[in-house]
Amino acid sequence: MLIRPLKKTDIDFLLLIENDPVYMEFGIPHTPFSRNLLKNFIDHSAVSLLESGQFRYVLEDEHHLVGFLDLFDFEKASFTASVGILVSLPFRRKLLAYEALQKLELMAATQWGLKYLLANVATDNEPSLQLFEKLKYKKIDIKNDFRLGNKTKSIVIFKKDIQ
Repeated sequence: MLIRPLKKTDIDFLLLIENDPVYMEFGIPHTPFSRNLLKNFIDHSAVSLLESGQFRYVLEDEHHLVGFLDLFDFEKASFTASVGILVSLPFRRKLLAYEALQKLELMAATQWGLKYLLANVATDNEPSLQLFEKLKYKKIDIKNDFRLGNKTKSIVIFKKDIQ
């Protein structure tokens, strides 16, 4: 499993994932992104997490693009960021998300100096709940009426000390 920054050659995969309604359920609702807009996103993606408050990684396994890992909502005062992971449907249930998150935790601590990672997981997303529990993230809160995608759901907020 390789975790790497976005490259220009990732544009078609990024378009596919960002504009697929199946995956939009887990993010911020939006109209489909244009190729030009996502090209611009890639062109500016090398900006540091510490500057921009977010950073996207590509998950690659045996030369196949399989998903994305995002660090976002960086809090400078506590060196905390939220993490989001998306593994495309054909690559799920192969422990890739587990392996990727383990690597990201190490990278977040060593590359960015982060101390904590947070994750917001819908209470009906059993695979993700199990993933974060298996990785020893602690449940710190449950929020009802949380806007997730086009729906309002209950979410579990997880936190992990990565230092």
